[in-house]
Amino acid sequence: MIKQEFDHLVERNAEYAKTLREWNKDEEILKVKKDAENAKRKCLKILTDKELKDMDEFKKTHNKCGCRSYIYEISGTSIGECIFIKCPVCGEQKDITDYSVW
Repeated sequence: MIKQEFDHLVERNAEYAKTLREWNKDEEILKVKKDAENAKRKCLKILTDKELKDMDEFKKTHNKCGCRSYIYEISGTSIGECIFIKCPVCGEQKDITDYSVW
């Protein structure tokens, strides 16, 4: 049994070595960049860290009123996008726009 386990490990090692030899770092980086660009094109708005933080805080306070889904409004201006989040249960709305990136 020890011999079988040893042979199995040698075989796996050879497979890993082959994978490593065939791996093309530049090709993988290009693929990841293309995937990121594709995701960006399909996304309405990429939020900044501040906008994400403000959104999470708003959601925490509105979980108490039973809200589980929110309404987002993105309004384009000539210098950036304004982002509002609204609770459909109580109607409260908050501007979470990060104006520092304008």
